[in-house]
Amino acid sequence: MLTVLAYLLVVPLGQCCFHIGGLIAGWLVALAFLWAPVALRTMLAGTVGGVGGVASSVAIGYTAFSLLCGPGSFTVGPFVVSTLPLLFPIFIGYQQWRAVVAARKQLLAAFASPNDLHTQLLKDELADMSHGSSVIGEILGMVSAAAWFLGRS
Repeated sequence: MLTVLAYLLVVPLGQCCFHIGGLIAGWLVALAFLWAPVALRTMLAGTVGGVGGVASSVAIGYTAFSLLCGPGSFTVGPFVVSTLPLLFPIFIGYQQWRAVVAARKQLLAAFASPNDLHTQLLKDELADMSHGSSVIGEILGMVSAAAWFLGRS
């Protein structure tokens, strides 16, 4: 019965920890690099936030199963339950990233003139600001979580 309770707790708590952990990790990195340019801060905070979100989701799954079912109960099933629901938000983030990139290209193409220095600087700055860094961080977090899980077995 405790195993079923652990499974039922991991899915919503994992999603909650995914978002909150990513927010906290990204926020702390953004504050730590307050002196850095916005493009660098965005990439670092997004990447670390993505990894932190996945790590917190896996950590809550590991903790729930260890406390409710005993040590060594975090096997393939609990690992899949704590990571599989994260694929949907990662996919949604990837789609939003593609939409933002396409909208920026369209906007800059509509208003850009090749000889305007300010437009070129804006185009370069916007290209450097990677809104996909959180998606990249989340994928890195999934790979890291899988490596951790396989390495501890």
